[in-house]
Amino acid sequence: MNIESIHLKSFKGFRDYRLMDVPWCLMVVGANGLGKSTLFDAFGFLHDCLKGNDRQALTASTAPA
Repeated sequence: MNIESIHLKSFKGFRDYRLMDVPWCLMVVGANGLGKSTLFDAFGFLHDCLKGNDRQALTASTAPA
């Protein structure tokens, strides 16, 4: 499976963010607090949605770490 693009809307710190034409190998680099971990949280949320259902994924994403 290849991810071609991702659109995050109202997900944690992202109000409206689009990442288009995602290459097969992607390196995410940036200063602290820019949302690198949140971007990967979005992929984890998507995985949880596909594995179970969206309500369970939403509950898991809002649970304290």
